[in-house]
Amino acid sequence: MTYTFADELISDLHKDAHGMRPSAAFMDAWLFDSDDGKQATWDYLVMVMKESQEQEKDAEAQALLVFKDKLRNIMADYGYAWKQALRKWFLETKRGNDIEEFLWEQGLSYDKIHEITGCYFERVDR
Repeated sequence: MTYTFADELISDLHKDAHGMRPSAAFMDAWLFDSDDGKQATWDYLVMVMKESQEQEKDAEAQALLVFKDKLRNIMADYGYAWKQALRKWFLETKRGNDIEEFLWEQGLSYDKIHEITGCYFERVDR
């Protein structure tokens, strides 16, 4: 049998699969498990991680739809461009000046946050 598990990565894989680091009991069991047992645990965690990633993608896609709908409503209600609408929503919802945190709280992905903030802070030189 070919083993693909890595002792040094098991904690990271567990976190990716379950959203938290493994308990001391898990790590003790891992340490004393056979290679076949470790591989079975590894394969299970990889499966759970993939399912978790798919659920996260679905949730982010749904959050983006909700975000766009809310932004469109503000734009329509006030006649604002998207940047003005986002600024209004942000300022009414949040204290402080961390728009990335605000976008994260809306459930958007890191890639989408980067895309939005890149456009939002873009300067147009004339």
